[in-house]
Amino acid sequence: MEYLLILLSIIFAYLIFTRKENRFSWLYIALIFSPGVINIVKKPTYVTDHDLYLLVVLYITFFLSNLRKEWKQYPLKTITILLLINNICITATSLTPLKIQHLIWYGAFEFIGSFLLVFLSFSMIKDNKPFDFLYKKMPIITFLFTFITIFSYITKTNPYMDLVLSFSNIEYVWSNLNNMRGFRITGFHMSPNSAGLIYTLLSIFILGYTKRLSTKDFILTICLLFCTFMTATRAAIICHVFALLLIYLLKFNLSKKIKIAFYVIISFIVIQPLLPNKLTNQLNDLTSAVTDIFITGGEESTGSSVELREIQTTSALYYFTQHPYWGHGFNYHDVVHSGEEGSRDDLYGLEGYHLKLLVEEGGIQIVLVLFFLTLLFSKILKNSKKMKDNYSIMMFTILTTYIIFLISSRPGDTWHYVMPMLGALLKIKIINFNKNETYIIYNR
Repeated sequence: MEYLLILLSIIFAYLIFTRKENRFSWLYIALIFSPGVINIVKKPTYVTDHDLYLLVVLYITFFLSNLRKEWKQYPLKTITILLLINNICITATSLTPLKIQHLIWYGAFEFIGSFLLVFLSFSMIKDNKPFDFLYKKMPIITFLFTFITIFSYITKTNPYMDLVLSFSNIEYVWSNLNNMRGFRITGFHMSPNSAGLIYTLLSIFILGYTKRLSTKDFILTICLLFCTFMTATRAAIICHVFALLLIYLLKFNLSKKIKIAFYVIISFIVIQPLLPNKLTNQLNDLTSAVTDIFITGGEESTGSSVELREIQTTSALYYFTQHPYWGHGFNYHDVVHSGEEGSRDDLYGLEGYHLKLLVEEGGIQIVLVLFFLTLLFSKILKNSKKMKDNYSIMMFTILTTYIIFLISSRPGDTWHYVMPMLGALLKIKIINFNKNETYIIYNR
């Protein structure tokens, strides 16, 4: 069965390589249906299914496409180069106790699978066809996600992930019914957070790409929201609800009263992390109680409290002061603070991208990441006719939702689902500008 999973990954890679007009579509389908832990190669270092797809796209971009032309019109050149240089510095000064080939491999894919992935996806888009193809496949994609969600809920098992991880040394903690966090439905992925974010992104795509909301679009969106709710993950549920409210507010004609209500709800979601601890804990308890009733049948399930996150933040700041420029290195927390030792450490799960930056990547990376996000926002908002075109709406909703997600969750493999869509949408905005002179994106 292990070879069957590897064969499936190779088939996806073949489709990405050969389907020239729909390469982006097949890349995205491959990523959202692959857990990222299927080991295609085990020596000298592990090459997973996601690594394979990224390597194929990397080869296509640098050897089979017009690299000079694509790079010339890419509006995030300078910041991408700076991030690459800093990535090399983080890898070179890493304190993570791994062999040099592993450090280089992890450092390379930390960059390829995140910030460079925006450019790789950007270079694959030539017209609207990949988006049309992906939109037409949404019913079957949504059906598969809904099916495995319902099956997992009824049986309290995830046979797909059990099969995948039976060939690796990774423990699938969410299949343990005695786990303190309770049983979580993760679909085709390792983490309920990743699964919930994928369902959120697909909902944004359906509502953002459709010209007018149809019954089919509405049903697909409800099914995906149901799947996110069944992950029983607060971060994913809040982000999904936020994304739906935001895209409805930006795209569809709503009455003034409804718009005001949406603004209030969205503002509340955004400022929730800034509320007093007592109030935030009460809200968390309420959310947990609601999900507990539907997911575990009333059994108590727990999550990360505000106090726990404050402890993590304090500990992360301590590590930051030790190595403020380039941090302790990629994967430092997972390698050094794992197992029984990690469970006693004040970093715990390092839940939040800002914590990962403080501990592993340092202050220079924090500045560069903020600069990257600011530039990306500027490209979305620049001459976008007050957010009235679909691509600007989708990009703005995806990026805003993802920032909220990163506040409470580690990025993990979620880069692989967000960055390709942002890069592809950025390119189609430029293509439409060149055709219709609707908006301007200045090259940097």
